[in-house]
Amino acid sequence: MAHRFFRPQQFYYLLDEVLAGKPAVAIIEVNTGVLWPTPPPFLRGARFLNLSRKLSLRRAWRIRDALAAEELTLFDPFIYRLEEKADLLFVVDGVRDYWEQRLEGYGAQFNRLLDLAQDDPPKAFKYRADAAKDKALRRAPEGDEADHPVTVVLREMHRELRAAKVQVLFYHPPERRRPLAGPREDRTSEAVRVAVEATPDQWLDLRHLLPPHDFRDFSHLLPSGCERVAEALHEALDTRLR
Repeated sequence: MAHRFFRPQQFYYLLDEVLAGKPAVAIIEVNTGVLWPTPPPFLRGARFLNLSRKLSLRRAWRIRDALAAEELTLFDPFIYRLEEKADLLFVVDGVRDYWEQRLEGYGAQFNRLLDLAQDDPPKAFKYRADAAKDKALRRAPEGDEADHPVTVVLREMHRELRAAKVQVLFYHPPERRRPLAGPREDRTSEAVRVAVEATPDQWLDLRHLLPPHDFRDFSHLLPSGCERVAEALHEALDTRLR
């Protein structure tokens, strides 16, 4: 299970569609460096909130803390379903965004007319992965991993896949910045493994797999790196299935 900007919440929204395909194996990426209480700034515009319409009330209740972290209530999935039936799924969000921008513009114009102090113009956004990840690790205190909303989603997803007789393999993606893969994250990894009810042979740690030259940038891999990750996953699955 992998998609740019998708996190466990989004995959859980789509779990029924995954199970409908009757998969034999599910490979789930686990990045313990992103146990944010709420989506980090660079992901807030890519939360795919309307995908929550795929959730049943039962599933929504099970991951209610994760929904709250996404700024969703238990009623939002139902509201998004109504919008979809009315063919207004993207219209409502577009209207909301349009008027938020208009109101911000009106406020700035009003401030100028009254000669009120205004905030400095926003600086060009530049995401620094290492700094953001360090901050994320500081915001996820040790001992809280088992109750973290993301961990709860992973556990619920694992339970449902297991009930459907799907073989599950969790894996840590390769890390370019090695200091992050230290004792602190090792303890976090083990705590999350236990919390999601995964056995050691279901938990593949690839953080140390690749040298820096296999990375295109802070997290994206070159083809050579992708091939090595695929080989490691294949070997782990082959061993497990046999």
